[in-house]
Amino acid sequence: MVRPFRFILAFLIASAFCKMSWASFYSDISNAFLPNELSQLMVGDTAVPIFDIPASTPLSRGVVYILADQSSNELNLTQSKALAESLSEKGWHCIVSPIPLILGNPVWTENTSEDAKGENSGAHPRIDSRSTQLDYQASAQHLVVLLNALDNYSQGHQGFRVIVSQGMTAAQVLDLGAQEKIAAPSTLVTLSPFWPEAQINRAIPDVIASTSFPVLDLSLPNVNAWAHQTASKRRHKAATSLKLHYRQQSIPAQISTFSLMDNDKPPYIHILSGHIIGWTRYLGW
Repeated sequence: MVRPFRFILAFLIASAFCKMSWASFYSDISNAFLPNELSQLMVGDTAVPIFDIPASTPLSRGVVYILADQSSNELNLTQSKALAESLSEKGWHCIVSPIPLILGNPVWTENTSEDAKGENSGAHPRIDSRSTQLDYQASAQHLVVLLNALDNYSQGHQGFRVIVSQGMTAAQVLDLGAQEKIAAPSTLVTLSPFWPEAQINRAIPDVIASTSFPVLDLSLPNVNAWAHQTASKRRHKAATSLKLHYRQQSIPAQISTFSLMDNDKPPYIHILSGHIIGWTRYLGW
């Protein structure tokens, strides 16, 4: 009776820890902006700050959710807002939603057998040490609730529904979409999807091939070894599986992600926006 109780207690404490960590993340973002610079979206009992940028054209083509991954250097909050402004000029209503990096609680690990250690040792040698503590299930559950809340929030907007995500968040959105745990978007735009665990990362090409919605797979240079490992495999698997409406394109390495002027979008954002607009036009939108 003691052992099951310890597992239940561990789960409750870990759940509370995860909730506290992402609530703190959202609170920090909210405090960094003036109240009129963002909106608050209730996700369960947590207030999530979002940036709602309406289309600057008379007729909106639809809604774009840009998920700004906390761990991303290629699509952080500042870059996500710049991308949203660029897409809004092309007729898209954009919502930027920050995504927290949810960590597990390794203190409560019960399985210390040699077999378990052997399984865990399969991690890539260049893995970031913090990645072994990432909580895939908690992150996925939070994404499901968040995307459902975003869908409810944007119900009044007609047109297509696009999700733009990068890195670990992109890998999870792909997985959730393939399993139909979230409403299928009109299209998903991924930027170098990866997950820093060998088994999950290896499955990404198969997951892409099994999705029912169009996927624009943008490959960014020098993200990390995890994303690089599956880049060609993602394209090959989609082709051999005869997946409809899949395109992989590479962003040039020499393109800067920064700009010296606060009000000037960097070339990286213009190219990223151009790829997305070109993809939607290819789809006939």
